[in-house]
Amino acid sequence: MDPEIHELLRNVLSQGRGGPESELASRRLMEHFGSAGRLAEASLEEIRRAGRIPPRQAAAVYWALELGRRASSAPLRPGERFNNSRELYERYRGRYFSVHKEHFVSLHLNAKNRLIREVLVSVGSLSTSVVHPREVFAPAVRDSSAALIFLHNHPSGDPAPSREDRECTGRLFEAGKIMGKNYIEEGLKLADEYAFPEKLKLILRQHNIKHDKPTFIESAIVMLSDNIASTIDYIEKSGDNKFSSDMIIDNIFKMRMEKGTFDDSGLTVKDFKLLKEFYQNQYNNVSDGN
Repeated sequence: MDPEIHELLRNVLSQGRGGPESELASRRLMEHFGSAGRLAEASLEEIRRAGRIPPRQAAAVYWALELGRRASSAPLRPGERFNNSRELYERYRGRYFSVHKEHFVSLHLNAKNRLIREVLVSVGSLSTSVVHPREVFAPAVRDSSAALIFLHNHPSGDPAPSREDRECTGRLFEAGKIMGKNYIEEGLKLADEYAFPEKLKLILRQHNIKHDKPTFIESAIVMLSDNIASTIDYIEKSGDNKFSSDMIIDNIFKMRMEKGTFDDSGLTVKDFKLLKEFYQNQYNNVSDGN
């Protein structure tokens, strides 16, 4: 049991007066929850039952925790300027400290990197939040945003990006390119500015269709997506109806296999088959209006 947290709890419970009852209640709460973080996740009723304390004392603990959460969270206000990613982390981490579901937030910035407004795009489950590019970019366009910042929390406590995170990033990247912005170049500028790890910067560079041989699976998948989307878009705009989306996708995969483009990426033959089926199903669903 953390003696400092125990002492703080005892003072909140006794309103600074001390005494054996608050001492015991504090011990019961710490023994039940184990840490301040777990206690901060508890409901008012859970605190009351675990501490075996009156509703007024339980409320004092609950609202003291909420006050601490608010004090450690200072989100950007409209008109305030975005400076760097470290500042964003410090400003927003308190808000999601004990949240049990994933929240995906979009910050709309003007040309001077000042906040226009904050948009809660999605609230998901314990480990995922469903984010569609339409819900992300539609309000951003209405606000005439010059730039966007995306934030989301991991209730699990594991900061590593999940498969869903990578897929979501890929969808937003593709949608962003359609909006007329080169997010590879912008991402590399930020990566250099904030000294991102070299491996991450290499992955960003390889997200380019013009790159020769990507050495990361993520880069290879985004390159394929870009290749397929741009080719199908070009043929549709040219009015040439001789080639179906299935034929185009099949030819792209065949060409990439023959050239050995993804030999160093870690993609297996089985991965290739699954990816090809995925793209063909996606484009068939679009053409069928689903």
